[in-house]
Amino acid sequence: VLKVPSNILLPLIVVLCAIGAYALNNRVFDMWGLILFGIIGLAMSKAGVPAPPFILGFILESAFETNLRRGLEYSNGNFLEVFTRPISAMFLILAIVSLAATLYKQYKPKKATSEE
Repeated sequence: VLKVPSNILLPLIVVLCAIGAYALNNRVFDMWGLILFGIIGLAMSKAGVPAPPFILGFILESAFETNLRRGLEYSNGNFLEVFTRPISAMFLILAIVSLAATLYKQYKPKKATSEE
């Protein structure tokens, strides 16, 4: 597969993806969805948005939604339970600290080098 030129391999992959999208439900709408998400992916790539976090969020979304509903059922629809329980508060604090550290590293002022 590595020896196949990309000008042959990429169109083959696109055709196989289109066939798979159509074969799933026998609808052309799914092929249009494939094209739309391909364009969105291309735009994200051109804008410098990393794809792995987007893909990970897309995959984990259903599990997150299911567990969020389960948690809201346990708390009788009170979303503030997330902030009052010690374990969930600890995870929220860790997430905030991690985000703050990442932003600090990215935007911290760089030391100016003195030219003497």
